[in-house]
Order: sequence, then C-alpha cells, then structure tokens
Amino acid sequence: MFMFCRQINYELAETYSAMMDNKLALVENGGSEPTPPQAKKINTLATSSIQYFLHYLDSLKDIITGEQPTVYSEDSVRPALVAWFHLGRLWSKLVATNHQTKIQNLAQSLQNYKRLVEYCDRNPHCQSLMAQELAVCREMVQLLPLKMEQLRALSR
Repeated sequence: MFMFCRQINYELAETYSAMMDNKLALVENGGSEPTPPQAKKINTLATSSIQYFLHYLDSLKDIITGEQPTVYSEDSVRPALVAWFHLGRLWSKLVATNHQTKIQNLAQSLQNYKRLVEYCDRNPHCQSLMAQELAVCREMVQLLPLKMEQLRALSR
C-alpha cells in the first residue's frame, strides 16, 4: 500500500506539472502577460505539483532521522532526482506580481537545482543516469544568482 501511495503522489505531481505547462504555453502563445485569473490558475497547478513532489520525496526519508537518504536505493534514485529537478523548474515558473516574490521563488528553484547537483557530485555513478537534467541544473546554478541579482537591482 505504501509503494502505491508513493507512486500516486509522483503521478499526481507529474499531472499537475503537465497541466501547468499547458496553461503557461497558452498564455505565452497569446504573447501577453497572464491575466490575474490565468496567473492564479498557473500558480495553483504549480503549487499542487510542488506539494505532490514533496509528498513523494517525504516518503523516501529515513524513518529514524527524518532526512533524505544520503544514497537513494537503485529503484528510487532516478525518480527522486527527477523530482528535485521538477521542483527547481516549478518554483521558477510561478507567476509573481513583484520582484521580491520572484526572487524568493528563484531562491527555492536554485536550492532544488543545487540539491540535484550536489547529490550527483557525491554519487558520481548518477551523473550518467541524469546527464541531461544535470547539465541543465549546473547551468541554472550559475544563471539563477545572476537573475536574482538583476531583480534585486530593479527593486531598489
């Protein structure tokens, strides 16, 4: 039963993420900023996806310490790392109405990308397993602090 719940959380997270991508694509194809109702819908879908990815990752925590494992089991390593990747991406997709909120969202995004990079650096055998995602994460770890600094400069 536990494994079934874990799988359902992951599938719900992926579904909400896909729905958010579709809503975001509709807005972007329209060539304008999202209206408040569109932004609310995008954010609701993104936060639901974030919530279910976190539920999935919580199910992998060590029962005694309550921490993520230092090494994921062979059957959960790729799904767990993909979940961290999605979390980074989802936080960056949230529609923010002000620079401060956008900076906070990007900081969350950066934290999740860093988690994946650090895990793969500690466990080099995972680098080939996550090659594409890892390359994106390494790039985002470099770019997001610059973007955050640009937003801070705009809000001064």
